[in-house]
Amino acid sequence: MFFVRYFVSHVLFFHRWNSTYYMMERILKLKDSLILYSGAHTIPILTADEWLDLEKCITVLKPFEEITKELSSANATIASVIPFIYTLKTTLEKKIKKILLKTLD
Repeated sequence: MFFVRYFVSHVLFFHRWNSTYYMMERILKLKDSLILYSGAHTIPILTADEWLDLEKCITVLKPFEEITKELSSANATIASVIPFIYTLKTTLEKKIKKILLKTLD
């Protein structure tokens, strides 16, 4: 839980969130290698709960990243904003519901 609190309070509000999102995605892809490396060297590594929190953060931020890319393209129009916001809202509701159900199990 510390990881999520730190992420929300320090990273999302003071840095470009999408750079942080790409960093988190890359860390998750390198998870196995990082765990192996930390076993051979004395470096701190995320706990199992922190890895899960990282996955949840990525799951929630992914729709934002996709829509940001779409709205940043040269073909984006103001007419596409409302459908994207609606899509983002419904997608997040589904993802958060899924995360909450997993947490309760």
